[in-house]
Amino acid sequence: GSILNIPFKEKSFDFVVCVDVLEHLAKEQRIKALEEILRVVKNEIFIGIPCGWQSYQQDKKLDSQYRKIFGRQFPFFQDHLKFGLPEESEIIQGLNFASKRNHQKIIIKIQGNENLRLREFLMKGWMTKNILTDFIYRKLFLLLIPLFRLFDKPPYYRQLFFVKIEP
Repeated sequence: GSILNIPFKEKSFDFVVCVDVLEHLAKEQRIKALEEILRVVKNEIFIGIPCGWQSYQQDKKLDSQYRKIFGRQFPFFQDHLKFGLPEESEIIQGLNFASKRNHQKIIIKIQGNENLRLREFLMKGWMTKNILTDFIYRKLFLLLIPLFRLFDKPPYYRQLFFVKIEP
């Protein structure tokens, strides 16, 4: 199915998770997607999405680097650059608009996720043709995830939206 027309009845799910999806939609489609998510959920929604101008600029820079290394655009960046990344305020407004259309009251909590500098460092390491560098960044650094969490401070690449539907 499509997030723009989710093939389930209203309130089919207690919880809906939507991670790294909305940035792949045109701006006008994002509100429709949020309406659909709110339509099929009973209790809570979790949305994770890259947000803001700094995140967009980083994607643009990393896309340029990827093109230099591999001679083509990485599909991950294609929609980000085509549609732009939403601002946090756009998602909040979209959720509020969609909840009113669905006759719901919501509570939104937001948390930053993925420090921009750390993400850039890791992404540059992942964009390599060197087998050893690739191994270090994709395998060995997995052991350092608890340490990397210490760097999870602003500025953030992604925002996490925790949305509670009030009964």
